[in-house]
Amino acid sequence: MKSRKEAEGQNLEDGKIQKRAERCPRLLRRFGGGRHRLIMFSHEAWYDIEQAHNTQNDRNWSEQPLPLNDRIILASNIQSKS
Repeated sequence: MKSRKEAEGQNLEDGKIQKRAERCPRLLRRFGGGRHRLIMFSHEAWYDIEQAHNTQNDRNWSEQPLPLNDRIILASNIQSKS
């Protein structure tokens, strides 16, 4: 029996792939010249968006490796469990 960790991935469906293909060239045109770095923000506070997390709790014990689709963690799966 081996300890296996879940793989993280993105849920890329056909509609999402098509939206990315449309948006990426626009974003590259908008931010490709580096003009966004000239914007100055004041009174900024650093904060983490990730919760404290113990990665040892993410392990599954099994005789055989699980298929990749069963190992991928999606944000929607995490929210529905809590």
